[in-house]
Amino acid sequence: MSDLVPMRDLEKIREECRGSISSYAVAGAVNAVNPIPGIDAGIDAGICLKMMLEIRESFGLDEKAAKKLRKYDILLPLVKKVFDYATKEGVMILLKSVGKRYLGKTAAKYVPLVGQGIAAAAGYGMMKYFGNSYIDDCYELAKQMQQYDIEGSYREIDSDDEK
Repeated sequence: MSDLVPMRDLEKIREECRGSISSYAVAGAVNAVNPIPGIDAGIDAGICLKMMLEIRESFGLDEKAAKKLRKYDILLPLVKKVFDYATKEGVMILLKSVGKRYLGKTAAKYVPLVGQGIAAAAGYGMMKYFGNSYIDDCYELAKQMQQYDIEGSYREIDSDDEK
């Protein structure tokens, strides 16, 4: 287990990821006022896929790790959440389920000014919620990898980051 990232480093990675999703949430807010029906969902999916890839890479959860982790029955439900929904189809399913919380986003954007503000706020909130949930899933999977002594390809933590 000496090759694994210490728990405090997983905490640090999680906090760094939480800070980085704000830019994706802003992109989701801007896209929420996109006037072209149907295109906004595709753009949201692209934003989510890019965000998910960045989060997974931060925790060292790449395709090589996914293949290894699928051999552990106890981790399989979490592995499926982290990897199987990280496809365009999976993201669309997740966006639909998360989007129910922000149902007014689509209709509101067609009301001048106020509606666009509501849609932007809903888009921001939806992306932030989605990102934070995914960070929690990746964190939990990385933590369980440590618990079961499964090696991953974690990114290097600079010694300056320890301060």
